[in-house]
Amino acid sequence: MSIKIFQIGFNKCGTLSIHDFLVENGIRSVHYLKGELANIIFENHENGCDLLTGLDEYDAFSDMESLTADGFQYVANDLFKALHRSYPDAIFILNTRPVDVWINSRLMHGGGSYLDRYRCILDKPKADIIEVWRKQYQEHVANVLSYFSEHPDAHFIHLDLATSQPDELGLFLQKSGVPLTKLSLPHVHKSPSKKLPKTKEHLSHILDAAWYFKNDESSVCESLLLAALKIDPTNVYAKSELNKKTSIVKYWTRKIKFIFGDNQSC
Repeated sequence: MSIKIFQIGFNKCGTLSIHDFLVENGIRSVHYLKGELANIIFENHENGCDLLTGLDEYDAFSDMESLTADGFQYVANDLFKALHRSYPDAIFILNTRPVDVWINSRLMHGGGSYLDRYRCILDKPKADIIEVWRKQYQEHVANVLSYFSEHPDAHFIHLDLATSQPDELGLFLQKSGVPLTKLSLPHVHKSPSKKLPKTKEHLSHILDAAWYFKNDESSVCESLLLAALKIDPTNVYAKSELNKKTSIVKYWTRKIKFIFGDNQSC
C-alpha cells in the first residue's frame, strides 16, 4: 500500500486499537516501538532527511512518542505539519477522548510509572503535571483542527472516541482509497473505570511531599524517598532523586579531600 496513515493524537486515546485495526486489515502498521519510532523520525528531521527514512517497511504509524528521563518527544505535536508537507496525500487521524478521562488513563498507565517518568523530566508534583498535560492536550487539538481547517483537501479525520461509531474510521479509510476487509474499530467506547490501588495513591502522595521538601528540608525529603522505595523498589523518580543526592555527596567529599587532604578533618 502506498498511502501513508499517521495517527496524530496522544497516547491513551485508542492508539493501540487503531494499530490493531489496521494490522487486521493487512496494513503494515507500526506502533510505538518503545519510543524508537519517535526517535527515528526526530533524528531524520534534525538531519534533513525524509522523515520516514529507515521505516520503509511500514505504511501506518501510531503512538509516535518518546519519553525518557532525559526528556520527551512528540512527533504528533511537533511534526504533524512537516509530515503533511512531506506526504500531502497521506491520511491523518486525530484521535481524541474527553480530556479528564484521558488524564485518568495516563495516571494509571504502567501502574503510575508513566506519571513518575514525567516527575523526573518536569520535576513537578502530580497536580502540576496534570495541568501540563491538560494544556498540552487542549493546545494540540486546537492546533491540529485549525491547521487542517486551512487544508480542506487533506485526508483528515477527527476521531472522537466518546462519540464516534465503530465503523466511522473504516468508512473514512475506504473513502480515502484504503482497501479494508473489516470496518469496525474495536474498543472505541472503552473507558477506564478503575483507580490505582491505595498503595499507589499513597506512593504518589509521598513523592509529592518529597518534592515539596527537597529544597528546604533535605533530610525529610530523603526519608520520604526511602519510604517510597520501600513501597516500590523500582520507582524511577525516587531512585533518580536519591542518585542525585548521592552524586552531590560524593562530589563534595572528593572536593573536600582535594582541598584539605585525606588526613584533614573539616
